[in-house]
Amino acid sequence: MEFQLLGPVRARHDGTAVPLGRRRERCLLAVLLLEVGSVVPAERLIDLLWDGEPSPAARDNLRAHVSRLRQHIDPEGDGRLEVRILGRAGGYLADVPADRIDVHRFRALVAAARTLPEPAQRTARLREALALWRGPLMSDVATDHLRERIGRDLDEARMAAIELAVAEDLAAGRAVEAVVELTALVREHPLREGLRAQLMLALYRCDRAAEALEVFWDGQAVLVTELGIEPGPELRTVHERILARDPDLAALGEHGDGPDQSATAPHNDLPRDVADFTGRDTELLGIVAEQDTSGATVIVAAIDGMAGVGKTALSVRAAHELADRYPDGALFVDLRAHTVGQEPLTPDVALDRLLRSLGVAAARIPDGLDERAALWRAKLASRRLIVLLDNAVSAAQVRPLLPGTPGSLTLITSRRRLTDLESAYHISLDVLAPTEAIDLFARVAGPERAAVEPASVATVVRLCGYLPLAIRVAAARLRSRPTWTVAHLAERLSEGQRRLGELVTGDLSVAAAFTMSYERLNPNQQRMFRLLGLVPPAEFGVHVIAALAGLSPTVAGQIAEDLVDANLVAQPTPGRYRLHDLLREHAAAVAERTEPERERRAAVGRVLDYYLCATAAAMAFVDPRGAEVAVTLDDPPAVPTLKDPGEALAWLDLEHANLAVTVHYATEHSWPTRAEQLDHLLHHYVTMRGRSPDILTPAIMRP
Repeated sequence: MEFQLLGPVRARHDGTAVPLGRRRERCLLAVLLLEVGSVVPAERLIDLLWDGEPSPAARDNLRAHVSRLRQHIDPEGDGRLEVRILGRAGGYLADVPADRIDVHRFRALVAAARTLPEPAQRTARLREALALWRGPLMSDVATDHLRERIGRDLDEARMAAIELAVAEDLAAGRAVEAVVELTALVREHPLREGLRAQLMLALYRCDRAAEALEVFWDGQAVLVTELGIEPGPELRTVHERILARDPDLAALGEHGDGPDQSATAPHNDLPRDVADFTGRDTELLGIVAEQDTSGATVIVAAIDGMAGVGKTALSVRAAHELADRYPDGALFVDLRAHTVGQEPLTPDVALDRLLRSLGVAAARIPDGLDERAALWRAKLASRRLIVLLDNAVSAAQVRPLLPGTPGSLTLITSRRRLTDLESAYHISLDVLAPTEAIDLFARVAGPERAAVEPASVATVVRLCGYLPLAIRVAAARLRSRPTWTVAHLAERLSEGQRRLGELVTGDLSVAAAFTMSYERLNPNQQRMFRLLGLVPPAEFGVHVIAALAGLSPTVAGQIAEDLVDANLVAQPTPGRYRLHDLLREHAAAVAERTEPERERRAAVGRVLDYYLCATAAAMAFVDPRGAEVAVTLDDPPAVPTLKDPGEALAWLDLEHANLAVTVHYATEHSWPTRAEQLDHLLHHYVTMRGRSPDILTPAIMRP
């Protein structure tokens, strides 16, 4: 069975077309195949298939679509065609060999082409990859909006492959053929400056310099009219070299590879700056100060934080603000640690892209990682430029990409704390301050609408947990719905556990961002994270985590620290942990989907047992006469070791708010015995501290 997504969605078995059902079923199959081998959450499937506006019956309809799709592609249900649609952990997974799908064959062929030593081999492999395209991605099932959401990277990969194939043609002396192809491509993509620069070069090598200059002038007019900008460095450089009749421009380089353009004008491929960027003044000043105080050292700034906290926005803003200090340009690479449907870039592939950005010809890029890293460092030694390495998975991934000599600035973003990255200036981003969050919401939603309901705006950003991504999504939804008020949006966000379902718009989804972080965890870390969504208190110590997971405090503490490093758990003080409100909701939802109810209840029961035993141990010091509550458990949890009344009181003071929450939780979730025992144990303590006993169990529960 083979599948085609690059054009109309098709399936063939032994050359015979296989019917795939109705449009939405074909679209479902295509989305699963795009992310083959990975679980696609049901929420994401519903959002994509119903284009952000699902009906109330969408979940039931999704199950029906999956059932019918299985009948089409595996009618016998025995998997003999090596094709299965599997239900997994709240979503679905396409179990299909990736080489049966044209999208993944295309990616593999392009990646393989970049590693081949001979230009002719590279060209043949690239042309084979491009021949797989029969039209726009999923052309018969996807709207333009959906295609933009899920296929933008594929379109970019196709254009990059086209440009690379044309570059190989030009290097091999096939300028005439390149002119024919490039003329059509520039007409189709008039704003793509790389294609226009290649067409100018091809025309010049065909002794058509005047036409090459016309291509530049036409491009300049289009860019100014459509975007209000002048041509970039690449296009201007080719224009200037044609005017100067640069002899190297017409010459072929070694091995028919074309001249090495690594010494041409500055290259800048930074993403556009975020117009409504808000806050982060302290962090920006820190990056600038690090440059001013670093002296002769290599400048590396590593920015980490939870999903959606604004790491990329901060790094792009810093790069744009500092651009004038780095006259040789700015390079950007997405390392894809958390990119849907894609594996992280390996260091050698990232180096290939960086070297090409500097103009190093393909055949002059060595094969080995060490050799590429050495060439990269050599190229940077005489330059001052900014290198932005976005979305890194680990220090090991970025270490070969760092410059070896002072002069350049490297900005790295990652959801993980890259604590093992030597000599880096580390910035851990937290959520926005309330005033900054309100400012961001107003900028995105529109200041007029925000000004009318300031109290509701404050409520919305609080319900968004002051997380920039959540605020942007909420504000964008309000902006797209003129009939909504801010109060109505706040009401929708405050209804039970539906916040994450509301925080989706277009291709932005808070839950999807969290899911990518969760999927990078190992199984033990995943289990711990989802169980933490069940913990009643907002802030807790390592013994609570140990009881929750049924582990020793030592093992539980190590896993908790791993989650801190992954920015999925916060550590407000040493030994104390908490989850962001939206992460807690996400963790609880994952636990509900994946953990049986008896396991969830058992985990919470162990936490209640912990608080009961720890409180009894503390009260034995504080109230030696005893509280007439016998705490006997077959398998008591580990509790902190308290040596005297002072330590016992300190523990009770620290945990008092958590104990109150725990008593209420036990009362409301059918743990009456534990609630009553905790209430009686704490009676003397709350009286001694001058607190009302009613802050524990509600008065209605008292005799």
